[in-house]
Amino acid sequence: MYLLLELALTLFAITCALWKPNVFSRPFQAIEKCFSEIAHQQRSAVLLVGVVALAARLAVIPVSPIPSPAIQDEFGHLLIADTFAHGKITNPTHPLWIHFESFNIIERPTYQGMAQPGQGILLAAGKLIGGHPFWGVWFSLGLLCASICWMLQAWVPPEWALVGGLFAVIRLAMFSYWGASYWGGALGATAGGAGARSVASRHSQSARSLRGDYGMRADFVG
Repeated sequence: MYLLLELALTLFAITCALWKPNVFSRPFQAIEKCFSEIAHQQRSAVLLVGVVALAARLAVIPVSPIPSPAIQDEFGHLLIADTFAHGKITNPTHPLWIHFESFNIIERPTYQGMAQPGQGILLAAGKLIGGHPFWGVWFSLGLLCASICWMLQAWVPPEWALVGGLFAVIRLAMFSYWGASYWGGALGATAGGAGARSVASRHSQSARSLRGDYGMRADFVG
């Protein structure tokens, strides 16, 4: 379904560009100027991308509702979240544990999910604050898209960084299983973005060269 929606929007944009290329020229010039001003206010741009991601996920709830867990990984993460939400680190082993063995959980020495705790902590926060683990997933999408914009600011010109962040909103926050499941992924990708940013900081000369290269290409395309 997500791919069909993306394909329909892409075809619509291409059709408009080929059929009436100058119809939206004047309004888009004003939008582009405003866009550039926001992009150069880097903190505001990162915050904007995060907020847009959160709003976009809420907007598509009618077609992509709050998910029900279906995959064994999800149940493992939700077990971790439920355990943390009840103020426990783990659970005692059931006396008849051998009859309840399943995937993605451990029964001995204690009863708990087998995954790393990061996603479980996020889901537990969503359950405690918003009443449902989904809100932890929702928050992670905003964090992910904002981190992508923040990471790109170290590598490419501000306008491209903002564009990349907004592309992440469309592809990851709106039309991705990361926002329609409890598997996780967004939290790990956010850490990956921070890592890429730190690499750019350690290799600032390379990052500046890349920014200059993409800046010239942006000027050429414009």
